Amino acid sequence: MTGPKTRLILYSMDLRTHLVAWKRHLEHGVGASPRTVESYVADVRQFDGVPTRDGVEDFLARLGERGIKGSSRARKLAALRNFFRWLVDRDLLVADPTAKIRPPKTEKTLPKPLAQADVLRLVDACPPTSFRRARLRAILDLSWSCGLRVSEVCSIRLGDLADGSLLVRGKGAKQRRIPVVDEALRSVEAYLAFRPEGGDLLFVTRDGGALDRHEIATSLRTLAKKVGVEGISPHRLRHSAATGMLEGGADLLSIQAMLGHASVATTQKYTKVTDERLRAAVLAAHPRNAAHRTAPRIDEERTKET
Repeated sequence: MTGPKTRLILYSMDLRTHLVAWKRHLEHGVGASPRTVESYVADVRQFDGVPTRDGVEDFLARLGERGIKGSSRARKLAALRNFFRWLVDRDLLVADPTAKIRPPKTEKTLPKPLAQADVLRLVDACPPTSFRRARLRAILDLSWSCGLRVSEVCSIRLGDLADGSLLVRGKGAKQRRIPVVDEALRSVEAYLAFRPEGGDLLFVTRDGGALDRHEIATSLRTLAKKVGVEGISPHRLRHSAATGMLEGGADLLSIQAMLGHASVATTQKYTKVTDERLRAAVLAAHPRNAAHRTAPRIDEERTKET
């Protein structure tokens, strides 16, 4: 006898096998970044209930009782939803148990950007006098000037820098090309003088291996502690690049293109554009604004002339 209950039992007994296949789907079918794949698989592995609505809601409730933030619980729900829908598509599960579950409320907080003076202090504290210093200075300069994710920094290849611009490989295998300021280019050139030969990645370890994202974060924290800058992280450098451009007069679409956001709404939140500032921009430019309506239309001018 087969039916929904039997399928659920088979699913729960064969969970690891399905996880391996789903991971391959995320990597090759969807083209998700290694970090996304790692996080999604880890989140689903934590699920210790049965694949029913009650089972998922109980799992999320227990996480909340343990003090897990709403944003983290929402991410785990998103991972479970993706996994369950994949199972349903392959007839391994009768229905998606997360279909009617609303994501937990998330805290609407954004990391504060670093002051430009603090970023400059960090860069100046890394004179290109050794391999590690030159590498960290180049990473700092590129991350800050281009608003890069740390995963994007790790994936830069030697041939990606050309004609004063950088080819960036972002999320979902999407690519974008960003202009690079002269100071950052000079920092990269100084680093290349120390870089060991071999391989096609720009930033490597001393023996030529791939540079790990955690090593970048650790190097930044060590430098920040030495200089006296608090709360440093690769993501804050990206955030500082976006807010710095906004304060310098760049429009949201340009910042969106630089950061590689799929939606300008994400850029608006990321750069902390206030409602008042957005309202002022719309009122100043929209043709239906009262200020524009006061100007005579062309057809009105023609009527007067005739």
